[in-house]
Amino acid sequence: MTPELKYLALSATFTALMWVPYILDVIARNKIADAVGYPANPLGRSLWADRTGTPVFKATTWTRRACES
Repeated sequence: MTPELKYLALSATFTALMWVPYILDVIARNKIADAVGYPANPLGRSLWADRTGTPVFKATTWTRRACES
């Protein structure tokens, strides 16, 4: 495996794992049915989930833009 593919796989895995705490917070604050659906009155996110969500959104945006060019 070339170093480029190795680091691509590592960054994709890391980006996928960054979503886990965010998803667990959504499930913990809402019921599982509301977490996967569209509830009428969703609860807000925890403060720590908002802080962890920002790097995830930036990483996915950066990855998407890198793949487009």
